[in-house]
Amino acid sequence: MLNNMISNKLSMIVNVIKKNGNEFVCRNDYQEIRAKKAVSCLIQPQCGDKVIIVYDEYESYIVAILDSNCSQTIEMDKVKFNVNELEIESKKMTLNIYSIYSKINYLKSTIRSINIFSLISKFTSNRIKIISERKEDLATERINSYQNLFTKISSIEKKESNIVKENINIEHKNLNSSFTMASGQIKIDAENINLG
Repeated sequence: MLNNMISNKLSMIVNVIKKNGNEFVCRNDYQEIRAKKAVSCLIQPQCGDKVIIVYDEYESYIVAILDSNCSQTIEMDKVKFNVNELEIESKKMTLNIYSIYSKINYLKSTIRSINIFSLISKFTSNRIKIISERKEDLATERINSYQNLFTKISSIEKKESNIVKENINIEHKNLNSSFTMASGQIKIDAENINLG
């Protein structure tokens, strides 16, 4: 019974009525209390929420949100998760990130559809393997620079290309001496051949 008396003295259920800077103004039936959000309370309190505050003679803290009609928001300067396994289930997820750094040893992802828009992209990989039933590349300008390129193709059904034929002017030069040796046949097609 003594523990219940101490608990009732140090905690109270109140409603958040407004936010004033980093403090929340809370109210019960007979008084208003200014309280800060405790570090352990990850959810950001909103006006109208029913919360538990813990207080002493110096400070009051919101430690838990019991009931809320608002969407839940987590606001922290820095959050660090150190867990062995993390599982998130969501029908829709929106990420607005200015900068992200990721170090992943292994990633397995099953994606039905992906759409990425990027003004500038840089992808660096020691080894990449792409297995695709169908691949479409639509590019206004594409520049590929390879030091080594190995391509293995089982079959190509159709290749559409436009070949521009240009007239090539060959400049003839006078040679003092020239020697041509052939082991097979030599065929020369020309309108005029001048020898000697």
